[in-house]
Amino acid sequence: MSIGDPTTTEDDHSVRNLVYTCPVDHTGTSVFVKGWLIPEDNKRPVVLVHGLGESVELMAPFAKKLAGRGYSVYGFDLRGHGQSGRKLGHIPSFHQLSLDLLQVVAWVKHKESGRKPIIIGQGMGSLVALFFAKGYGKFCHSMIFVSPVFSLIDQIQSFQRFYLKTFAELLPTMMLPSRLCPQFTQIDMLSSKAPKISALLAYELLNAISQSRKQFQRHRLKSLVLCPKDDGVVRYEFLKRSVQKHKFSERIDLHFMETNYHHILTAKEAVITDAINVVAEWLDRNHAEEKARKLARKNDVNAQESANSKNFSSTKEHGAESVPSA
Repeated sequence: MSIGDPTTTEDDHSVRNLVYTCPVDHTGTSVFVKGWLIPEDNKRPVVLVHGLGESVELMAPFAKKLAGRGYSVYGFDLRGHGQSGRKLGHIPSFHQLSLDLLQVVAWVKHKESGRKPIIIGQGMGSLVALFFAKGYGKFCHSMIFVSPVFSLIDQIQSFQRFYLKTFAELLPTMMLPSRLCPQFTQIDMLSSKAPKISALLAYELLNAISQSRKQFQRHRLKSLVLCPKDDGVVRYEFLKRSVQKHKFSERIDLHFMETNYHHILTAKEAVITDAINVVAEWLDRNHAEEKARKLARKNDVNAQESANSKNFSSTKEHGAESVPSA
């Protein structure tokens, strides 16, 4: 497949599948993109950002269900995952993931006739989305954070931070053995299948988590936060308090699901179906509100134009009456 040449196929009568390789920097790095597109839809597109050790292929069941609810969905493999990047399990920096997301969002926005997409991030993907919003929030419409890793139950000890920092500085691309990986890197995964991650990725991810609480308090975009009631890893009580105290709390909806799966969007089918119902309902409600606002603005403009036209006609008639007859 050539860069810049998306390939589409028909999945059924209403959904078109898309495969694309999106360039993300000037060194030749690209990310693998898949899409489930609804022809001639008038809803905002959705961009999926998967979690640590996942890929767009794992998000496919959720994406197809969401497309079935009338939304064009795009997903991509984060750098160092799936078919993206040059070294699996490694990234040059966490900020680079936000820059990669920016390139994908820009491409989606162009393909969708300028409509800003809605970003859905899961796990580590929520962190990527959160820090994307910090610098590039104007390029998306709203966000959904699924199982956001903003506060850990088991805090990282100082000696763990020290050895991760040391390895990250001296051997950044070294794949950490499972016994040295922090617990949060192995969520929902059997130890035998846990993803291999580099020392730099682990350290960068740890730093992003430590900064996320403060960044979430500054978050301004309309958002849904979707969490399991308990996954044994993330402290979701923090999110309850944060939303209550948030400066823009009216823009943030918090919903808890009856499950202990951390990666809700890539869990078993019953969990995915429950998640789809919550997500689609939130998207539909916001779509309806946006349509109502646009209609109200259009009506206001029409009313103003009508008033201006009447004033002009009245002035013209008054001027004609004021002209003395010859």
